[in-house]
Amino acid sequence: MTNSEMVQFGLLTDATHQETWLPQILTWGAARCQTFTVVPGKLPAVMADIRGRGLVGVNLAGPFRRAVVPLVDTLTLRARQTQIVNTVRNDHGRLVGDNTMGAGLFQDLRARGLQVTGRRLVVLGAETLGQAIIAAAVDTGCSQIDVIVPVTASYASQATWLSGLAQMMDGTLRVHLATATTILARLVAQADVVIKATQGTDDPVSLAIMRQLHPGQLVVDGSALVRTSPFLVQAAQQGSETHTGWGCLIWQEALAFQFWTGKVLAVPAMEAELAAHLAPQSVARPSGR
Repeated sequence: MTNSEMVQFGLLTDATHQETWLPQILTWGAARCQTFTVVPGKLPAVMADIRGRGLVGVNLAGPFRRAVVPLVDTLTLRARQTQIVNTVRNDHGRLVGDNTMGAGLFQDLRARGLQVTGRRLVVLGAETLGQAIIAAAVDTGCSQIDVIVPVTASYASQATWLSGLAQMMDGTLRVHLATATTILARLVAQADVVIKATQGTDDPVSLAIMRQLHPGQLVVDGSALVRTSPFLVQAAQQGSETHTGWGCLIWQEALAFQFWTGKVLAVPAMEAELAAHLAPQSVARPSGR
């Protein structure tokens, strides 16, 4: 594909969130990236400028995924559910926001032959990534979704959002405080799939609860782009099958590309080539079964 044939997209980032993975993923596939470094207070002006550019869409780094919501013309259902936008399509000046973060995780699992339909799911955390995963999980047909929420400064807003979603789900979605250790231990032991949706490398639950993991379970660290993480190491020691968030990241970008263009990227081939060319010491190579 020549440069003239490649679609052009934008990446909105700031000085402290240089998400270098994102342009490399899509430029390796079928697009050219134009990076916009957005200074504080200038996001509205940048989005207004995007409308007139020849870009099929833009992806947004973490700091802008909530702030951009009122700046687009309309939202997809999953973006409305979460009020989080990680990608925007530019329809000749009309901006449409979407959230492919959670969908990317479940698409990655499906591509590896790992199904969650009819399974019991535990999600650890309900911040930005957690909410995207939870909203996407609603559409996967899980038999039960249990969300473990730590008591933090943002707990009240998370609880309000989860309560509204739970009311629409007739008991399928349940919310638990991370301090309810007896309940947590039982839920983790009974789960078919456990997903860590908190940022950072610290385990979101205690070692005693981690020891409830066992063979036959699938454990995913949605935030881990490295080969493994302390959370996954502990899960593997308990005999669980483990996966990082590397494939999730590739799929969320591929879904964004599909949202912009209607075209489906050859993700498995792209993933294999990227893993071979990008920082071998820090990239989780594809795993599947």
